[in-house]
Amino acid sequence: MANILVAWELGGGFGHVGRQKPIVERLVARGHHVTAALKYPEMGESFYQCDDVTYLQAPYQKAMTEQAIVPPSTFAHVLHNVCFSNYETAASRFASWRAIMREVSPDVIFFDHSPTALLAARTCPAARVVCGTGFCCPPPCEMYPDWTPWRNNEPGQLRNDEQRVLRVMNCLLGEAGEKPLERVSQIFEDVDDTFLQTYAELDHFRSSRETEYYGIMPTTGGEKVDWPAGDGKRIFVYVRPIPVLASLLKAFTRWELPAVLFVPTLADEVKARYQSPFVRFADRAVDLNRIASECDICVTIGSHATTAALLLAGKPQLTLPYDLEKTLFARNVMEMGAGLSAPPDNAKATLEALRMLLLDASFAKVAQDFAAKYENINRDKQPDLMVTRIESLLSH
Repeated sequence: MANILVAWELGGGFGHVGRQKPIVERLVARGHHVTAALKYPEMGESFYQCDDVTYLQAPYQKAMTEQAIVPPSTFAHVLHNVCFSNYETAASRFASWRAIMREVSPDVIFFDHSPTALLAARTCPAARVVCGTGFCCPPPCEMYPDWTPWRNNEPGQLRNDEQRVLRVMNCLLGEAGEKPLERVSQIFEDVDDTFLQTYAELDHFRSSRETEYYGIMPTTGGEKVDWPAGDGKRIFVYVRPIPVLASLLKAFTRWELPAVLFVPTLADEVKARYQSPFVRFADRAVDLNRIASECDICVTIGSHATTAALLLAGKPQLTLPYDLEKTLFARNVMEMGAGLSAPPDNAKATLEALRMLLLDASFAKVAQDFAAKYENINRDKQPDLMVTRIESLLSH
């Protein structure tokens, strides 16, 4: 059987281990040995339902570089801020990933939002498979598009920013005795397969490619939460402790809307302050399949897996994004007509958007159309297709 290395370097949240979970479990069940080098190994240990996995701490940068480009406008800016702002910042992480690959000696490496690991893998003979949302799996391009044209960015400056990232990458490859890259996107192109775990309508780069979409992975488990009192529309909320949260909680009680909230890291005293007959807090991640079938509207920060799962249940969205990736995702949902978006620090705009979703049935109709489009896709079979593809690479 084969040695499989799972690499996860960038991003937070449970979405990454959630989409790895069914693939890792199937690989282990088929007798392969999986080593998971994860940004947060403890997430894998609690999420994967299998014992035969070796966990390693993935090298990652805990904060953006001091030379960060803020706010970012392109994917090259994202890479600059978290990986490749300068040689010294990137060299240590590049060397650490190479050391992990030498230690594991993998036959296949499965990358989830791991650009430095992808670069380091050019020095390793293993097959390479990239997975993730559209944001994590950029398409081939000479230069990444400007995601914020309203800022009137200077094209020449954007090109210079991307060339700076390319120079750092090529310096690392040159010292390792490898050929230089012609463009930054090449690290995502020179792979054996890409598993896009999203849908065309939700792809951050959707205007730039034609490719196969595997969709999101099946969801299992989670806390079963009963709905609180109230005859109004049921609201499911999965956010962080964002500034508008207090205003939302007050509105749920004032408008008598039964709401279930999962807000990781929210202090108990805050929960106690806003608890009411109409508000109920979940202590752990909820049973998403059940909550999606029972709610009428969901409020999220634009987390991909949760939002997509709720859209597949035909539920309209209010997204409150706080970074570029989530803002782009929220834009896609709005352009579909399946929801609205508001800044997470603007209570007035948030409550106006929520009121509109409550009153206008067209948003739910679009979400239901999206659900109908994909209802015949068996999400439980998608991980099997991916594992079969990974195993086919072993013979090469």
